[in-house]
Amino acid sequence: MSGQTVGEGDVPFPFRLFCRKEDTSVWTRHRTGPALFFVIAGIAAPTRERDSQPKSPTYAFLRNGDVWVSSGGIRRQVTRLDDVMDFAISADGRTLVLERWLKDPREIAQIHPPPQGVKWYDHNILQVEPLEPGRGVSLRILEGNTKLKSTCGTVLAMTGDPTMTKQPTTGGPYREFACSSDRMTIVGVEEASEQVLRTGNPPQRELLRGGRYSNFFYDVSPNGRYVAYSPHEFVAGELCIVQGDASTSCAPVAAESGRISVSDFGEVLFESSLNQGCSYKDALHASPVPRPGYDKGDACYALFYWRESGGNPVQMEFLGGQPHWISPSVASALIEWGKHKQAKGTSPFR
Repeated sequence: MSGQTVGEGDVPFPFRLFCRKEDTSVWTRHRTGPALFFVIAGIAAPTRERDSQPKSPTYAFLRNGDVWVSSGGIRRQVTRLDDVMDFAISADGRTLVLERWLKDPREIAQIHPPPQGVKWYDHNILQVEPLEPGRGVSLRILEGNTKLKSTCGTVLAMTGDPTMTKQPTTGGPYREFACSSDRMTIVGVEEASEQVLRTGNPPQRELLRGGRYSNFFYDVSPNGRYVAYSPHEFVAGELCIVQGDASTSCAPVAAESGRISVSDFGEVLFESSLNQGCSYKDALHASPVPRPGYDKGDACYALFYWRESGGNPVQMEFLGGQPHWISPSVASALIEWGKHKQAKGTSPFR
């Protein structure tokens, strides 16, 4: 998996992979994911030890346009931007990557002046924030929706932005994938007339099969022992986990599923819609009760926890999504970084 870097002074962006059609609707909460994979953060050494998960799960998630952390049963807001669409954290815990939806033309003009004759337009940007002091922030305009993924010991991005397609390399037989930190365990979807989720390189065991336009959510634990997956459908389905060559264990999911994160201990966090209606201001902001400006209606959603031996999934965060397992030390680093940004006012734009 070789790549290349761009832009002197930027955080390195070695580019990876391929093309995929995407849904560019701003309103759609669960985007079908786009095109080119590229590496954002440094690759973690496969031998790096991870902190043991405590009895109370430690994870990061999105709520109403900001990143939050739950650690030791206490929830803390990390960012105060109100416009974060997606995020990922590097495996070494040194970098936070944000996809933001900028709507203020003054903010956009600071990094990319609008085309001639255009007075106002919104844009997505990719923001790479080092969690340790002394390293510069990288900002990049995105011309298409981007899906961030903490996998393969680094942070990968899938983007439909044509400006990101500088000599992409192939990703083997898969057109999208996730893998363990040592890249020995891989799961992905092949380029075919129908969607098939398989494990192995070359692809071997079939996990899930769908139609041509089906969309799957899946993840591999950093140590490669567990693979979790679920179809993204608008009907009730299943969330499944498999360990090595063992048989698959599944739990019923009441409604449409979303982003999945599986830990080294076989614990699964996932987003799912609820049989309850919410009012929406936009794709990022929801409320269980009517509020001024929240004039769109759709199902509420929540973040759930499930472990194979633990029975049915348990709701953890109402209106929480995009979950990421993290270690307690990474949670502390995120919290301290957030405090520093708020106190010093050093975050771009805010």
